[in-house]
Amino acid sequence: MKSSTVILYPSPGIGHLVSMVEIGKLIHTHHPSLSVVILIIPAHYETGSTGKYINTVSTTTPSITFHRLPAIPLPPDFSSDFNDLAFGIPELYNPVVYDTLVSISQISTIKAVILDFYVDAAFQVTKSLRLPTYYFYTSGASGLCGFLYSPYAHKTTCKSYKDVNDFLDIPGVPRMHSSYMPTAVSDRESNSYKYFLKSAINMAKSSGVIANSFFELEERAAQTLRDGKCIPEGPTPPTYLIGPLLASGEQVDDDDDDDEHECLKWLKTQPSKSQWRASG
Repeated sequence: MKSSTVILYPSPGIGHLVSMVEIGKLIHTHHPSLSVVILIIPAHYETGSTGKYINTVSTTTPSITFHRLPAIPLPPDFSSDFNDLAFGIPELYNPVVYDTLVSISQISTIKAVILDFYVDAAFQVTKSLRLPTYYFYTSGASGLCGFLYSPYAHKTTCKSYKDVNDFLDIPGVPRMHSSYMPTAVSDRESNSYKYFLKSAINMAKSSGVIANSFFELEERAAQTLRDGKCIPEGPTPPTYLIGPLLASGEQVDDDDDDDEHECLKWLKTQPSKSQWRASG
């Protein structure tokens, strides 16, 4: 009988990688018979130091296996914009990811694939292989509400957020001015906007969405997701709030300790789980 495996495919950034590793730990805790394989895509941009962290996790958590994908040279004219790199590089890796998943499936049954929303391009691969595919939204429930709602907002207006100059009504999120929207999605003609929009469209078609939050922290947003109000014209995939995902047991390497803010330095000197109380 074949073993069973869950494939995790994070963006190479350290913040996304650490959160995905914590998902892997949760999966193994609740389903110890499952193997967890994390695909590591080579970074062609600054991602934070990940090598030491990966080596430490490999030593301390043998239930998680890292599979490094081979380096692929970028086309000479490839954009240097961060979002073009973050979304575009995984697209170049689709043939490699396809071969990797096929190879793994020959020795183990792939029960599910969990994609970081930045590696959205791989959804076409997992879909072609008919693998249950989940998305991991590394931020909270409120952000996920806006993310899932964005295709409907795109359809119902012809203006970019930067040109709206009005307050937005996004299900699950307090009214906010259009000028507060992230720069990456403020211009509907930009590549980054189109990448995020496509990721949101595919996310709605997935087997489910995982977010780094919990109900008590974001009750309004969490209930909105449960009620399926973020996708007005179609079904909402199951959403799972599994946070807070916090690194445990491994030291995340930081090459910039000397430049660390004095507030963080002070916090690190305090006892574990200690509480600050105001005087007077």
